This record gives sequence, structure tokens and C-alpha cells, in this order.
Amino acid sequence: MMPAWRKRPVSVWLTAAEPPPLRFLDEADRTMDSFSKRVLMTAYRLFNGDFSSLDSRDTGAVISSASGPLSSIREIAGLLRNEDHCRINPSFFPNIMLSTALSHLTRVAGIHGPSSCFLEKDPAGKNAMQYASVQLATGNCGGMLYIRVEDDGWNEGRYLTSGRAAGEKRI
Repeated sequence: MMPAWRKRPVSVWLTAAEPPPLRFLDEADRTMDSFSKRVLMTAYRLFNGDFSSLDSRDTGAVISSASGPLSSIREIAGLLRNEDHCRINPSFFPNIMLSTALSHLTRVAGIHGPSSCFLEKDPAGKNAMQYASVQLATGNCGGMLYIRVEDDGWNEGRYLTSGRAAGEKRI
């Protein structure tokens, strides 16, 4: 039998013109980069905006991407090149790391389990899925939230669960 994490994912395509459905992004919108917003939008859609169904103490999270926050880095570089350093909010600089999106996700969803992020070329996110599978198999958590976000608009979200609560939820 094929493991649940090897099944073909269902994609969610988000365009730049599409308004974010997240009310909690309003406060962070000024400093949050687009990569982090896409991670949160994918998780939001996976759970229809209601993270209360998650057991926060028994859920982990993993983010996978081949591009990471590359568009955000390019945006800052463009501002520096074409504008002036005075036009850049200093609090924005820490928000262009891959791990920042993971931090936003765990804070918003209330996740306290194992979490990690992977920058990998494999479009299936094999290393991140393997990390999630190991966490579930060893009993470190009962569920893993897997998010894959790319610069080209490809976003994928899965909620994988162990034998304790067998199942998988995908978008």
C-alpha cells in the first residue's frame, strides 16, 4: 500500500490579485512578506479558517519550498537599487527568512509540536514529507501540517495524521 504522503497532491493556485481571506493578516500586513502570507493562506484554506479542530499540543508543522521567500528578497533588493534605504521599514528585514513563515504559521494556528522548514528542489517535497512521516511514526505528534509554497503560485496544504487518528486532509 502506498503511504498517504506519496499520493498526488491537490493544488491551490493563488494569484496576486486575489485578496487574502485572513482577517488576522491586517495587523501584520505592513511587515509580513508575501511568502509568509501564502503559507498562512494555504493553511487557512486547508482548515476553512478554523484552526480550533487542531490539537495544538499534538500537532507539528513543516514548510517546503524550492524558491523560499525569493520574491520578497528581490523586492527588498529592488527598493535598495531603485529607491533609497530610507524607504525600507527595518522591521521588514527579519521577515524574509524561510523560518519566519513557519513562525507565523505556528503562532496563528497555535501549533506547539515539532516543526521545521525545508528548501528543496523536489517538487513533491520528499524531504519535508519524510520529516512529517518520521514525526508521526515515532509518536512525536499525532498530526502534521504540511505546506508547500512556490514563487510560481503553486500552493499545497495537507494535514497528515498518525494511526491514533488515521486520515489525511488536503487542498
